[in-house]
Amino acid sequence: MSEFYLLAGALLLLAGLFVVYPWIRTQKRLSAEVSNANVIKQRIDELEREVEEGLIDKKDKQIAIRELKLALVDESPIEHSAKRQFATPVLILLSIPAIIAGVWVYYHAHQLSGLNAYTKAKVDVVALRERMQQTGGQGLTPDDFAVLALSIRDNLRDNPQDISGWSTLALVNSAIGRLDESVAAYEKAVNLDASNDTLRFKYSEALMLAGSEDDLQTAVRQMDYLISKDASNRNYRLLFTTIAIKLQDVALAQQHFEVIKDELDPNSQFYQSITNELSLLGLDFGPKEAIHKLENGGASRLVVNIELDVKLNEILPANAYLIVFAQNANSTSKVPLAVKRMPLGDLPTQVELSDSDAMIANMNLSSAQQVNVTARISIDENVMPQAGELQGITNNIQITKGKSQSLDVIINEELQ
Repeated sequence: MSEFYLLAGALLLLAGLFVVYPWIRTQKRLSAEVSNANVIKQRIDELEREVEEGLIDKKDKQIAIRELKLALVDESPIEHSAKRQFATPVLILLSIPAIIAGVWVYYHAHQLSGLNAYTKAKVDVVALRERMQQTGGQGLTPDDFAVLALSIRDNLRDNPQDISGWSTLALVNSAIGRLDESVAAYEKAVNLDASNDTLRFKYSEALMLAGSEDDLQTAVRQMDYLISKDASNRNYRLLFTTIAIKLQDVALAQQHFEVIKDELDPNSQFYQSITNELSLLGLDFGPKEAIHKLENGGASRLVVNIELDVKLNEILPANAYLIVFAQNANSTSKVPLAVKRMPLGDLPTQVELSDSDAMIANMNLSSAQQVNVTARISIDENVMPQAGELQGITNNIQITKGKSQSLDVIINEELQ
């Protein structure tokens, strides 16, 4: 934006010169002409006095006056004509770079595309919000979520204390994979309404999904506060268990799951999913029958083996992130059913995706029959693709619920 202002200022200065410089030249010319006329008038007065004093006769005076007038006429037209002939091509020549610069600035600095997107967002946002409330985000595309985010941010500029607006913005950002922005929006909402426990719970969920060490520790502090207010809340205990699993904190996971395990249906998909996660930490909850059902109809897990095509080694971004996610192959919605992101380490590597990596409730691996799995080397942690990032996709992976499946993804494409 600063570049636009600098160029606009330069163009205004140039335009000013086109106006001011000819005016100054004209004023100087007129001043010179007036000065010459005054000199001639003064000389004629002197000739009159010389006639009166008898120094010259009237005939000599008339000859002198005629010569003075001829000198004035001869001087002005020729000089000004020459100047005009010189000035015209100069002005034309100088106008060409000014026109080019103006067109370049307009092309690079105009916001027509942004204005069109803003106008479209105003038109579409009501219908999109209704669809989001009715379906929880299912069926909406990343572009739909981006339109919602644009509209909500616009409203928040006018009303920054709108708690509902910040909460909705957080949900939208979470749906399109902007987890850090989702966390920031929920944090803003919680700061505005610290007594809202529902909002604090959603904030903790967003922190859990973001998944960094700092985010998870912050989530632990938030859940400690909620548990201190309502120790019997089953949802609090379940979320705390999931956070503890992500932290690989066996004692914390056991502490909270023990409180509520008897309230859960051991045959439910959710129970089987979470007990499977706990079993990986060395904890065994539930009868063998439930574990058997887990292997034959419970939660799903994908083990993704990731390799990099050797031809892309030279353009591997520095300080990059590895993002691995699965999308429903039979749905128009592109919201990931499971996503993992981490700083890029050595390749090849192996990443596990499971139902606990879902971004939206009820939109997980087990909810799909087929998925497309993408591995992307990203410039940042944003799931949305950018030019210069590297990616590989394996399509149409059949999901067998309760099974741990293995697949290969080769990163072999540079995004344009």
